[in-house]
Amino acid sequence: MRKIFFVFITFILAGSINAAPIESWGYNAYGQLGNGTKANGYMPVRITGIWNAIAVSAGGEHSLALLSDSTVMAWGYNEDGQLGNGTKIDSDTPVVVYGIKNVIAISAKGEHSLALLSDGTIKSWGNNEYGQLGDGTTIGRDTPVTVFGINNAVKISAGWEYGMALLSDNTIKAWGYNNSGQLGNGTKIDSDTPIVVCGINNAIEISAGVLHGLALLSDSTIKAWGFNKYGQLGNGASIDSDTPVLVSGINNAKGVSAGSCHNLAVLSDGKVKAWGYNACGQLGNGTLVDTDTPVVVPGISNAIMVSAGSMFSLALLSNANVQVWGQGDFGQIGNGGDSTVKVPVQIGIIASKISAGDFHSLALEAPPAIEEQITNKQGVSIGSSIFVNKITLLLPVEQKIQYVMYDICGRVVLTGRESFVKGKLDINTSNMKQGVYFLVVKTAIKRSCFKVIKLVK
Repeated sequence: MRKIFFVFITFILAGSINAAPIESWGYNAYGQLGNGTKANGYMPVRITGIWNAIAVSAGGEHSLALLSDSTVMAWGYNEDGQLGNGTKIDSDTPVVVYGIKNVIAISAKGEHSLALLSDGTIKSWGNNEYGQLGDGTTIGRDTPVTVFGINNAVKISAGWEYGMALLSDNTIKAWGYNNSGQLGNGTKIDSDTPIVVCGINNAIEISAGVLHGLALLSDSTIKAWGFNKYGQLGNGASIDSDTPVLVSGINNAKGVSAGSCHNLAVLSDGKVKAWGYNACGQLGNGTLVDTDTPVVVPGISNAIMVSAGSMFSLALLSNANVQVWGQGDFGQIGNGGDSTVKVPVQIGIIASKISAGDFHSLALEAPPAIEEQITNKQGVSIGSSIFVNKITLLLPVEQKIQYVMYDICGRVVLTGRESFVKGKLDINTSNMKQGVYFLVVKTAIKRSCFKVIKLVK
């Protein structure tokens, strides 16, 4: 029995430390950065009130976060109800999406949102002018409704005014706006319920752009369909296609992301390729020339994730660093400036997941490693890892700190924010139950995690 208990604790521990705060940067006219202001963020800023996110998705002018308790929060523009909280009032801080508690994935784009539930069904909310909510109507919704006829989805992706779902049998369904063939069913007729994307039965990943879609296949090739004016289908042409076509020259992809009119692929060797529209350097190859076949993004050899925005691009590297390139007018690059950047530059965050919206980005902070000793490299220490009514933080120099306590299920049980502390800070834990907890302490230098045990007298 002791061995089983130990395995359970180890599993929960791994899950809990993956829950983390969120950083955001870029355009913020509607509060989509979630930090309580509407000022553009030229450097990454911390989103207010979320410590336990496990996934993020940046939409047109709103944002979503999936929390460790399987609920969803949203913030930003809300004229069409895309925040899902029963109102049409913008919010510059996160609000709870109404009535969904078993979410495993999220996706935001344009003016609507999607959530994948653990039972394989999909919820949608927001604008529905073209049937992009997939509920058989064109009525907008400010609270989630069920996408019609899908109960075996494993992944989702929201396009500008349409949606896509990857099903458990490796086929794809799409719904909503279809003016350029972005539903991939051989027509250009809108559909307010899901329809099958033609000719694909081995998809393992999907990504919906503004008017085109991508699918990563099990043989590591990519297919694309829809709008192709700028070569975003990657097949050496500029003619739209209402059925999937093969992207040229890629047979080792392990991830894809569709932007407005350009695309990114991360390859098995850690390199990144890009193709399509390039007016702002979003292809990252040092030019402003469009390309209808993939080109290598120079200087990246250890990417693990990519995300394409409207006219900028993100790459997450294996060392948790983030690189950005493309349009920077509103702070999209996140390096403090507002200039176009034609090759990747590194910004000052450490991340575990990234998401590029139209003009803003989100990054889930990389969880800190659990400290093997009670004293860590930033000089903060705890008096003891075993406590009763208080935990004492010891700080050698005056500094600003924040802290959050998680239980072994990843739920936040205690938070605090102190302007400046020198010497020691006692955290009152008298109301906490006996058990194992994880205390995350953030200073201006870094974030660290301590495993602590609460006893009862």
